[in-house]
Amino acid sequence: MKAGSFVKVGLLGLVGLLPISALAEDLEQTDENLPAILKISAVQQSSLGLKFGAPKSLDQSFGAEWPARVTAPFELVQAFSLPVDVMVEQLFVSLGQSVEKGQLLARLDSRQLRLWANELLVADEQQAQCLRELELLNQRLELGLSRQNEVVQKQSDCRILSRRLDSAMASLRHAGWSNARIEQLQAGGVLQESLELTASVKGVVAELAMTPGQHLEAGVTLFELWPLSELRMQANIPDSLASLIPLQSQALVWPRTQGDQFVAHVERISDQVDQQNRRSVWLNIEGNSVNSGAAYKVRFSQQAMQGETRSTWAVPTKAVVREANHDWVFIQVPKGIEVRQVSVLGVIKGELQIIADLPTDARIAVTATAALKGLWLGMGGE
Repeated sequence: MKAGSFVKVGLLGLVGLLPISALAEDLEQTDENLPAILKISAVQQSSLGLKFGAPKSLDQSFGAEWPARVTAPFELVQAFSLPVDVMVEQLFVSLGQSVEKGQLLARLDSRQLRLWANELLVADEQQAQCLRELELLNQRLELGLSRQNEVVQKQSDCRILSRRLDSAMASLRHAGWSNARIEQLQAGGVLQESLELTASVKGVVAELAMTPGQHLEAGVTLFELWPLSELRMQANIPDSLASLIPLQSQALVWPRTQGDQFVAHVERISDQVDQQNRRSVWLNIEGNSVNSGAAYKVRFSQQAMQGETRSTWAVPTKAVVREANHDWVFIQVPKGIEVRQVSVLGVIKGELQIIADLPTDARIAVTATAALKGLWLGMGGE
């Protein structure tokens, strides 16, 4: 018995159809380029438990897949560095971790920062003392107990101290200190030994150059935060395709490893074309769970783009079978069931999106397609 006959007998024995020889003789395929037609009667279809449904015609299709990556626009990335050398005392986050605004990220130590903070405290106290002495001199001047030149000299001294205070404040602000922290230092008069880094926005730690005990030179980027609300998916595609994509059009996105597909919308398209004749397209992925920096694949909407002669349909996932690296559906026709090749584009909301040349009133098998595939392959003979 041939291998094909073994498959036929096994399948038909389970469903109680006519002898396989009768069905095999009813395979009609006069031309290898024409669809195969399985001559299966209504009674046999009922025995198989076959059910048919109408595919849903779609107004759009999705084209070829392109690599994409989750990122954030450069101008919105929160990068942090210090103009002084530091030593990392403690680290409270890891790369890729999501953080809340104000969350403590790391505790650093810097001798230079301590010097600047101490300069601020000294200059603040000296200026306050100078202003008190100036006020006293002005009072004595009104009483004729001091001279005008003493007042002028004291005013000059206070201006010098004010500039020193401003310089110390500017140094600390440059080092990342907020006005609130500087005011807290001035009010409390107590110098904290460590510099605490906190998250400026709710986001994801996208770059982290710190490890506990590490010494870092001035100017090194200590960390980057990508705001969660600003995460985008970026794909670099040929200019000829990018120029045809309308803003707010849909794109089909799915992870390169594991995860669910979802639909995103085109938010922005770069005006610049790079040396490889490609342009960047950014997708708004708000509301979807994604990992920063993760690799994805994307298909862009082809609404009236490429003049596709075949139509795009949505069908149940079980309606399509795979064979010889091609996808197929089974269509109900007067003579039986026709096997027709289709192109699968992706999954949207649990349904396969396919491109196929189907009649508008087509009815395709949505159950028992595995059995139909077995009959179809068995009828091949060899």
